[in-house]
Amino acid sequence: MSVDTNVKNIERRAPLKIQFNQGYYAFAKGWLTNQYDAAIVQGQEWQRGFDAAYFDNLYRLQQRS
Repeated sequence: MSVDTNVKNIERRAPLKIQFNQGYYAFAKGWLTNQYDAAIVQGQEWQRGFDAAYFDNLYRLQQRS
């Protein structure tokens, strides 16, 4: 039996949309800590969702005044 060395091991992860939604939800709940390491893609995506929620909220507040 031979092993094909050209085949890469694919690391399976959840879609990044999940981390984005978790960050967005965390802002709505007032949770300020990122559960992921900020240096990895999942942590950056969580932060992106958190920031998106912040700016959406800021926009809504500006529209009220």
